[in-house]
Amino acid sequence: MGIRKNRYGGVFVAAALVLALAGCAGGPGSADPPAGQADAGAATGQEPSSSDAEETAPSEVEAVETESSGEPEPLVVPGCEQLNPGLYQAAEDWVENYPGHGELTIEESVTEVDTEVFYNLAGPVASSAMDDAQSVHGCSWGYGWEFVTWQWVVELDDEGLHALINGLRGDDGLTETSLNGVPVFEYEVPGGVHDTATIVYAFLDNVWIALVHGSDEMIADTIETLMAANPGLGAS
Repeated sequence: MGIRKNRYGGVFVAAALVLALAGCAGGPGSADPPAGQADAGAATGQEPSSSDAEETAPSEVEAVETESSGEPEPLVVPGCEQLNPGLYQAAEDWVENYPGHGELTIEESVTEVDTEVFYNLAGPVASSAMDDAQSVHGCSWGYGWEFVTWQWVVELDDEGLHALINGLRGDDGLTETSLNGVPVFEYEVPGGVHDTATIVYAFLDNVWIALVHGSDEMIADTIETLMAANPGLGAS
């Protein structure tokens, strides 16, 4: 069988095996006058003044502010099948052209994962941030012989976010770049599937994307997906 390349340059090798990882207040003028004003009007034969009535009802601005206040919208994280279209396509190509015995399914090649691989490779600052994460969504995509990429979408609070970014910027071994205004950090560590693992981090507001065995191109796909699923994300 010949050699097949995916869009990220991964090579599909014959006789190879893929890795699998495991009520409401009324508007202005609608409120009844307070009891004292009603009594005074009855005694004098005069209606309460319009200015008095307006003071007893919430203003339009106040009503709008009350309705718009509340908890922020929860983060929408698409499933592993939609989160990174490029990696999913690479996995589909691998499954379609799998050279081993038996059949490999896309469900075996694209899976949800925990944070075990992350903790095996991440430094202390990143590990501490993951410990305090508000939510974590992990995926892995297998797309060739020893070609597997892991990714986590992590929500952090303000304190955890600032501590992580400051810690990364204080490490001379990292390279910081920008993808359309999104801060991206990249570095290599020993271990992983190969002798070294490339780790890429990106930040959209309080959302941290962590990629192992990845690249800027790969993480850009996830950034685009998250911004489409969460209007306003990354705008601050």
